Amino acid sequence: MTGLIIILVLAVVVGPVLYLVPSAKDKRLTALRLSARQLGLSVQMTSVAKLDPRADERVTAGGKHRNPQIACAAYHLPIGHKDVGRERMMLLKLPEIVTVSVNEVIPGWALAEASDQFWGRYNAGGAAAELLGRIAPDLPKDCLGLSIENRTVACYWMEKARVEEGTLEQIKIVLDVLKEDFCQRLIQSPESQSNANK
Repeated sequence: MTGLIIILVLAVVVGPVLYLVPSAKDKRLTALRLSARQLGLSVQMTSVAKLDPRADERVTAGGKHRNPQIACAAYHLPIGHKDVGRERMMLLKLPEIVTVSVNEVIPGWALAEASDQFWGRYNAGGAAAELLGRIAPDLPKDCLGLSIENRTVACYWMEKARVEEGTLEQIKIVLDVLKEDFCQRLIQSPESQSNANK
């Protein structure tokens, strides 16, 4: 009986300590996020619109409209210019079967809501669509979206990679290209310069 009591006391004491030991997934994510910071990327937990929701995810049984989201991480790269506006453009990667209305602007990618005006200026002449079509295949398979917003460019993804796979370097290269293109097109455009001088 005494032995059983000792085992129970040890279980009560040791159990919570073992619960605090990070899992293999926690260790992988910590290493991934630390490596991202070393590359100059900041990490933020967020969510993006789900483009393939089931019917029960879109509307409640009582008829209320839902806005289904997918939890993910956003890896942000600072643009480094102070004259960036407050506008936001987000492109979402299309799943195999899309069950909501979307505005596909390049094969496999659609504009998120309220991005139309920004996209119209950014893609003047179609060069942005061409660039995004070239760089998008270099993103990880679990990438959900790309954005330009509030002085950063960002990749939204599910973080399924390991540090040694080189996925972070691929994301950084894509974000660097997107940042450079954005700076050349919008920040240095005559329209942006006139807005900055007001």
